[in-house]
Amino acid sequence: MERYLEIIRNKSAQYLLITSFPARIAYGMISLSIFFKVQQTTGSIAVAGLATGVNGVAGATTAGLRGTLIDRFGMKIPLRFFAPGYAILIILFSTGDSKSTLVFCFVPGLS
Repeated sequence: MERYLEIIRNKSAQYLLITSFPARIAYGMISLSIFFKVQQTTGSIAVAGLATGVNGVAGATTAGLRGTLIDRFGMKIPLRFFAPGYAILIILFSTGDSKSTLVFCFVPGLS
């Protein structure tokens, strides 16, 4: 436990924790947003769970590709495409109808 406290006492680690916490919370809320949007749109908890799972699987299967692109080109170039693309896909998902919800759950997981 003492080793963790050493890390937390480090000013650089404190800065990193404070600045990254809101982004991690927001990214974690996407799954809940997908679940509740699909459940509200379709009226089915099972379909909402499926949509959340589809998004998670899509994100997990493409994490290696995204990591490889970031390793190869640095963070600036891939993030110029990933961040706006993800935002656009979330907007499309939130405005979609019941027929497009599963598709729009899969595609944001890819970016």
